[in-house]
Amino acid sequence: MRTLVDTESRVGAWLASELKEVAALVSAHLVNKHDEVNTVCDELATYQGKMLRPSLLLLSWRMLHPSGDTP
Repeated sequence: MRTLVDTESRVGAWLASELKEVAALVSAHLVNKHDEVNTVCDELATYQGKMLRPSLLLLSWRMLHPSGDTP
């Protein structure tokens, strides 16, 4: 899979960690009482293209807060 940044760099490792949290949040919100809906949502969750916007948002925030301080 292609990534925006080298995941072995400090920022890349940070971004990968943050994106795991984003993926967990998305998965938690895609749970439904209907098994068929869950099957479709599970398939959609494996598609990583949806992580472009969160990646750009997190990297933009990191540029403004290089020390990693949270607001």
